[in-house]
Amino acid sequence: MAARRKKADRLYREAVSLQDDLDKGKKLKKRYEIGNDLIEAHITLQTKLTRMTGEEARKFILDPPWTEGKGSSA
Repeated sequence: MAARRKKADRLYREAVSLQDDLDKGKKLKKRYEIGNDLIEAHITLQTKLTRMTGEEARKFILDPPWTEGKGSSA
């Protein structure tokens, strides 16, 4: 369970970082971009963080709605 919580925290921090960049109009970090100069990508990114609290985001990662009723395992 600790490993899942650690992963949830990492995914949450990454989403927060992305949302901050989007809010500030910053150029996206390389890890979010396609690094091939021959590819022109027009991508719109939107996180779900604008609609949930940090605790709700972590719960969403640990127990996504599409697994409801199935009982998540790990």
